Amino acid sequence: MTALFAVVVWACTIGVGFAAESASDEAAVSGQEFLERFEFGLEVVSVLQGSVKNNHNYKRVPGYPTQHDRTKLQTIADLTLEARLWGGAIALFSYEAVEGSGLDRQAGGLTGVNDNAKAYDNKFAEFWIEQSLFDERLVVTLGKLDPGAYFDSNAVANDERGQFLSNQFVNSPTIDIPDYGYGVRIGYLPFEWLSLGVGVFEDGHKYANIAKDRFSIAEVAFMPQFMGREGAYRFHV
Repeated sequence: MTALFAVVVWACTIGVGFAAESASDEAAVSGQEFLERFEFGLEVVSVLQGSVKNNHNYKRVPGYPTQHDRTKLQTIADLTLEARLWGGAIALFSYEAVEGSGLDRQAGGLTGVNDNAKAYDNKFAEFWIEQSLFDERLVVTLGKLDPGAYFDSNAVANDERGQFLSNQFVNSPTIDIPDYGYGVRIGYLPFEWLSLGVGVFEDGHKYANIAKDRFSIAEVAFMPQFMGREGAYRFHV
């Protein structure tokens, strides 16, 4: 009886040990799968700009403080966190830290020379949630967004940090696209060569202004291929 009891206790101990190890493995796998849902990103960009023979610019630019040339250094750091939620849903959080400004005010002109200069302060630039449906043909994004990332986009000139600095190349000067703001955008891809999009965003600095100071836009984009070359023709309302 004693030997049988000892065998039973030993078997139970082994069983508990295997169960604990299995539970530990499952917990480790679950923890790894949970962490794989998140992606962290850090981007740091520095822009050094200077003016040459700009002594008479103060006559053209209202409020220009001096008639001497200037050299300015601006550094922007973006910290992003992207999380995969349920099926087809992602969330993104972005914090932007800025030090310095560009030469837009000193240089003058119809367009700026550094589109990064619009970001003078540290802020929560973006935080939104996005849901994709019907094999990602329908996408709805809600939160604080960058409207220029969804409308009037360009494959070679839509990024003021990695492509062109001047805002006339980042987005069309004829479209008064606001900076980061609360809103919603809906994109639909009925065909590979046709894209439809609508969006409503605040056109101010407070969420309450979206009721009266809003920016609304609709876009139809044709994306045909001619002789094996891709292109896009966009129409906005």
